[in-house]
Amino acid sequence: MLFLQDGLLQPKIIKHIKSAFLQGKILDRDVFLKPPPESNSKKGRIWRLKHCLYGLKDGARQFYFSAREELLSLGCKQCSLDLAVFVKHTDQRLSGIICCHVDDFLQSGDEQFEEVMRKLRTRFVAGKIEEKNFSYVGSQIHQNKSGIILDHSTYMKKIDNTTIEPSRAAMKQDVLNTSEQTLYRKLIGQINLAVQVSRPDLSFEMKDMSTKLKEGTVAHLIRAIKADTSLGNISNGTGSTESHVIWIVDNKSNSCPITWKANKIKRVVRSTIAADALSLQDGLESSFYHRRIIEDILGLKHQTIPIEAVYSTKLVDYNRLRIDIAAIAESLASKEVDNIKWCPGDKQLANCMTKFGASSYELLQVIQTRKNVEGLCLNSEIIHKILSFMFVTRCRIIP
Repeated sequence: MLFLQDGLLQPKIIKHIKSAFLQGKILDRDVFLKPPPESNSKKGRIWRLKHCLYGLKDGARQFYFSAREELLSLGCKQCSLDLAVFVKHTDQRLSGIICCHVDDFLQSGDEQFEEVMRKLRTRFVAGKIEEKNFSYVGSQIHQNKSGIILDHSTYMKKIDNTTIEPSRAAMKQDVLNTSEQTLYRKLIGQINLAVQVSRPDLSFEMKDMSTKLKEGTVAHLIRAIKADTSLGNISNGTGSTESHVIWIVDNKSNSCPITWKANKIKRVVRSTIAADALSLQDGLESSFYHRRIIEDILGLKHQTIPIEAVYSTKLVDYNRLRIDIAAIAESLASKEVDNIKWCPGDKQLANCMTKFGASSYELLQVIQTRKNVEGLCLNSEIIHKILSFMFVTRCRIIP
């Protein structure tokens, strides 16, 4: 939600609420513990907890309930689709926004909202308050005159530079032993986090490697270490992949990616058009979800933000597919979707998310510069409103 906060005062983070779990809701069940020696409690006595301690499974949940109760009492509204986001409106405009992650609060707002935050900090004593440049859930956030930068390089530098013995590397078809399988899972997890936050171009690579978790070989481990692109199609050639990237675009063609996804198509399809249609439908559903969140935050009426989709298609001769096409057509007819446009394959920004060897340069260039690359499919020809959604969707059919 940083692109929304950019229009408010500079973001701040309230870090590490002191004894956060002890400030949670009062427990509705009995939990007893043995007193620590330094308490000098009488022999034979036990303690009954009033609040959760760190280590109890619902500790974070109980603190969340307490924080939510306080924010609502201060006049904030909880986002209906993302329960960790709270907003405050003043005179029918967005006054402030706060995102909660356990005991870290990322917030931004005007002077009126800052007063709300002062009251929140009175209720929950903060260990640290940072602004302008700080870290949040693994990313560095920097603010300057041109906007807000989300920097993931610190995490990327910490990814293990694992090596494998040459003698073992030569046994490429050997099944991974227990320790190697643990390492393989760890590497996939590290790549997965990178994909979610900053590297959509590695989506297909990560998704393909994750299908080898149960039957991984030394060759797969080497590939995970090197992030190589030399192996075959996903699931040994029996699956198809889809991907989409969703941007929010202003009337000056400045863009900001808000989400991306690549995954194996759950249904077996017989043609590229079938896979394209399913990918388009999945992308539309994601657009509807994120549009609703942003409209909720900004206090807009539903379906205020137009959606434009860029995809590839041709005549349909697959009966089951007509149901999916009909759903897309209905979204267009009801104006739930503003426009759907065809895009040539060589102009598709999402190409690198569904196939090996496709260049990721254009996709990363758009993400990093916030400007469209000339000739590529991120142009919104009929944007009359301040914000609009656009997403590109792409799929690859594996026969």
